[in-house]
Amino acid sequence: MPTKIVPAKAESLDEVIEFISAQAEALEFAPKRVFEIQLAVEEAFVNIANYAYPDKDGSVEVSCETDGRGALVITLIDSGLAFDLLSASAPTLEDDVSQREVGGLGIFLIKKVMDDVSYKRLDGKNVLTLTAGQR
Repeated sequence: MPTKIVPAKAESLDEVIEFISAQAEALEFAPKRVFEIQLAVEEAFVNIANYAYPDKDGSVEVSCETDGRGALVITLIDSGLAFDLLSASAPTLEDDVSQREVGGLGIFLIKKVMDDVSYKRLDGKNVLTLTAGQR
């Protein structure tokens, strides 16, 4: 299982996206699907980089594997503050943009473009798993 550990900083995003993209392309995902995966991973990683380690530096372990059906399973693990993105309330998309609360759209996007999203807190770590099928 290919794995990469990077600092939990916005500057690491390009490296993470390149790593994930290479895995998806190796599985012959269509360019549109690779782009969707990139968007979801970017949203998840930026949330970790911005909020997981408010008082210290930290890292993110990113790994990829296939699930036997050709889906790409991406796992992001950090030791930052506990945050279950699945418990975050969905944004109210019907409201006027100026009336909406800030935040939540990235999580909505992740759930929309990935086939499965799971979260668990394990041994003091956030474990976010994103699964993308070929579609």
